[in-house]
Amino acid sequence: MTQDKAGRLCLAKGRKAGQMAELSLVEQIARRAERIYRAVMPIAVWGIVVLGGYLLWPYLSRLVWPYLSRPDVLAIIDLSRQAARRPPSPNSRFLKKLFSEPITPEHESPNEPPIVAGDGLHARCRDMERHFFADFAEFADIVNRWFAAYSPWRLKQLPDDDVRLNVDFSSGPIFGRCYAIFHNQVELGRLEIQPQLPTYDTATPEVITEIELHSVRLLSYDTIADFLSVIAMYVCDSNPKDGKSYTNPNEAIVGALTKALWETQRITEFADWGELSLRFNGLATRLYFDHREHHREALQEKRGHR
Repeated sequence: MTQDKAGRLCLAKGRKAGQMAELSLVEQIARRAERIYRAVMPIAVWGIVVLGGYLLWPYLSRLVWPYLSRPDVLAIIDLSRQAARRPPSPNSRFLKKLFSEPITPEHESPNEPPIVAGDGLHARCRDMERHFFADFAEFADIVNRWFAAYSPWRLKQLPDDDVRLNVDFSSGPIFGRCYAIFHNQVELGRLEIQPQLPTYDTATPEVITEIELHSVRLLSYDTIADFLSVIAMYVCDSNPKDGKSYTNPNEAIVGALTKALWETQRITEFADWGELSLRFNGLATRLYFDHREHHREALQEKRGHR
């Protein structure tokens, strides 16, 4: 009796172990099937989407394309696509020098225009150029004295005397005084002044002033406008007697700043911090010549005390 009971017990245990093994196999198959489903399902969905788009595109394009091809819609799409465009950030060393202390310029005297032998228009023009060079010998010192009172701008006279900003060299070199433009420790551009030939003389000291600046959007509007206004204050006077049209400095400054802003906001593949180009055409002002005389008198007095 005890042996029969022990046998039935062993048989029951064997059946239970078999059922557990069978359930374990089913669970394994179910889990594997679930993994396969998760891996294949995204591919199947994308395949269905691509196939559906391919089949429906001819019908959708007839409905949507006329709207998307409108110029205003295309402009909005292009603007939104390029909206994240930003100029590269300036490094900390550049910014530190830009907003530090003004430099003390060490001017480099340019070579005087060569003397041309003979008579004729060309020789007379060279005399006018020498007259101009003498008139503007102290230009950088006079402007810097004004800036020293309130502004971080400075001019440094350069040794080259051939102007190159917006000029045509087909008739040979054009002589003028050239300056590097500094904002504190950073050189931000170039300024050139040349005489208007063949009319430059003491009575009508007409000059052409070219200015180029870069990275102007790193500075405030007023900072740039103040610099340009000071330059115009010395080189952009009008002569109402001859009825000649000279540059209106206020209009020219606003126009140049607006153009610089427009060019930096315009959607292109290039990015920068703003380029500004400006020309003044006018007479050297009475204020400039008065300040020049005061400057020369101060230098003479200083020499006399030595």
